[in-house]
Formats: sequence, C-alpha cells, structure tokens
Amino acid sequence: MKISFHTLGCKVNQYETQVLKEKLGEAGFEIAKKGETADICVVNSCTVTSVSDRKTRQIISKARRGGDVFLVLTGCFVSAFAKEAAGLDVDLLIPNEEKMKLPELLSERFGEQINTRVKVPRNALPECRTRAFLKIQDGCNRSCSYCIIPKSRGMSHSKSLDEIKTQVSKLAERGFKEIVLVGINLLFYGEDIGCELADAVELVCGDPKIQRVRIGSLEPEVVTRRLLVRLLQQQKFCPHFHISLQSGSNEVLRNMNRHYTAQEYEANVGMIRELFKDASITTDVIVGFPGETELDFEESLEFVRRMKFAKVHIFPYSRRLGTKAALMEQVAAEVKKRRFERMNVVAKAGQREFYLRMVGRTESVLFESAVGTAGQFRGYTPNYVGVLFASGDDPRNEIVKLRIVAADENGCVGVKITNDWPRKQKGRAY
Repeated sequence: MKISFHTLGCKVNQYETQVLKEKLGEAGFEIAKKGETADICVVNSCTVTSVSDRKTRQIISKARRGGDVFLVLTGCFVSAFAKEAAGLDVDLLIPNEEKMKLPELLSERFGEQINTRVKVPRNALPECRTRAFLKIQDGCNRSCSYCIIPKSRGMSHSKSLDEIKTQVSKLAERGFKEIVLVGINLLFYGEDIGCELADAVELVCGDPKIQRVRIGSLEPEVVTRRLLVRLLQQQKFCPHFHISLQSGSNEVLRNMNRHYTAQEYEANVGMIRELFKDASITTDVIVGFPGETELDFEESLEFVRRMKFAKVHIFPYSRRLGTKAALMEQVAAEVKKRRFERMNVVAKAGQREFYLRMVGRTESVLFESAVGTAGQFRGYTPNYVGVLFASGDDPRNEIVKLRIVAADENGCVGVKITNDWPRKQKGRAY
C-alpha cells in the first residue's frame, strides 16, 4: 500500500514525518513519491496560527476530492483542538503524544494488504540524504500570549545524550553529512536530564562521519558566552543562528510575554558576532500584534534595520483562539498589511547587504538539490547562505570549494576553484 504525507509547520514536525516514513517503510508500506496516487494520506498538522488550521482543512478537502483515500490527521491541531478535529472528514485522528503509534495502528488495520517482506523500501527514505533533522527536545515551559503550542505539545522534555548518540550513528551510516538539532524550545534542552545544549552539540560533532552540525531556532536567553565559547571550539559547528525576535519594541515584547528586551537581544547577537566573524543571524518578526501602535512598529522597524539580519521571516499577526492575545485589541487587517510591506523592504535590504558581503570569498558548499535548468544545483555555506552552481557532474551530498562571484537578495552564485577541498579553513572544518 502507498502512503503519502502532507507536513505543515516547524522542523520538529518535519523530523517526526521523517521518522514515521522510516517506520512505515519498515512495516512494509510504500512511501508515495510526489504526484503519485496513495491509498493512505497522512496530514501532520500545525496549529500555530489560524492560517495553519485553514491549510490543514484545505489539504483534507483536496485529498477527499482526489478519490478513495484513507485519511489520517495528526499533529498539533488534533491535540490543541480535539473537538474541532473530530468534526473533520477524516478516518483516523492521532494526537501528538500518540503520533509515533501510527505504524502500528495502520498495520493493525491494513495488515493483509501490506507487503511485510519489504524492508525499508528505497523511496521510504529522503531522496536527498544531505541534511537530517534530529529532534532533541519537545514541549515548552513558557506561555507566550500568542502561542498555543504548550497546549498541543505539553511541558518541555529532552532526549537523552545516549539516545541522541544512537540516532546520530544511524543517520551517519545512511550517508547524511549534516545534522540539524531541533526542538520546540531548545532553551529548555537538558533541564530535565541534567545536561545542556552544548553537550548535545559536542556529542554530535564527535561522530567521525558527520561533517556539519547546526542548531535550530533559539530563544535569545539561551545565547550566553559560555554556550558560544563551547560552540566555537567545535570545528564542525556551522555559524548560523536563528534567534527569534518577534518584535523590536519592548512594550510589544511585554504584551507577548517574551522574557527579554530588545536591548538584551541586541547584546546577545553582539556576542555572537564578536566570536563568530562569519555568523549569519536570522530571525522571526510579528507585525500587527494586538495593541501594537505606530510608535511600537517604528521601533521594531528601526531595530530590524539596525540589526542587518541575514534573513527575516515576517508574519502578520494571526489571531489564535485559545490564547491571551486573541482577547486583546486587534490591529486592522489593512494596517497589518502595510506594516508587513514596510518591514519586508527593510528586511530584504539587510538580506541583500549580507549576501553581497559574501562576494569574493571562498566558501565550502554542501550541495542538496538540483534546480531550474539541467546542470544547476543549490547548496549551502556553513553560515547557511544558498549558493547556485553550474556543474556537468552531480555534486549533491558533496562539499565543494567555490568562489562566490555574484549575489542578490535571493542568494549567491559560485564557481569552482579546485577539485581538492582540504576541509579546513582558518582553523575551522566544515
């Protein structure tokens, strides 16, 4: 039987879908390729905004119109809004905490229709085994006023170092060169098991077959000099830091129930740039949060302009029922749209400036995918800048030394210098 997946939301959801595909492959199911008709459709939902809920409903409706398919809905929407999820036209509902039971539940129902002699069909695995997500933490102990995630994911809990080591070894054996450590809130990693984030990074860097290690989205408070010094000592660690900002206005940050000020955020980013000269800093910003005044927005806009982020993910505030922010005074839709457009202009300018600074540099690029016309490939530098490269050979899952020769707000273009890449540059290996 063929099974397809639709995954919405964060890297944690992407990781969990990856795990489910592998488990289902081991159980004898065939993972449908893009565009193929499937017997079973799994929707791994996100519920961080009402827009996410709308996308979930749209995917379900489209799958139903596509023919006779067994529909499974799992993920955060099911856990946070069980009553609403039960009213949707699906055949099986699985809350987040029981998501990993999916292979057993489907095997029980379709046992006679699956090929149990098949052991991990090739297409059950990711087509590009370049980068793998590894979830090391789940849940959140904070209550940001706009966020429903604690309701859908529960309190923070961490994966043990032993379990991380085992999973990294398996990923390395399958040929992955890069590991991204992800979690719902990595600020809390290790609090419940007596270790810290740097311990996990050092452990993964210690695997001889893994060549690059990244960390997912961070809260500003996790950025300490102690952490950064330990990361700096790991040659495989890639200097890309995604640090959630949400607003450059202290008044809005207080209303969001964030636990830092804009000044503290700026100081922490300053530490990163002091120690990691080539670091890229990316972030998230919400515009039009309830109660955000024009002055608040101008403060946030100026903050983003001054910080010169490598990339900014901008979100017009989306009302999320069940949160404190949903009860606050809402900003008009047309105001949110205008603020989004102004913030986007500033963000794109900073992004373009960052990419232009890459021109003339020599970078190691790990290639992930073919793009556009034949012979065009995209890969990423250690600081997570996308680079296009024209090649007669397929460089995917290879690290190639390139000279950056052009850039715009979308990324860079590189040309090859030599076939020999020594893996070390200025004391760091990637």
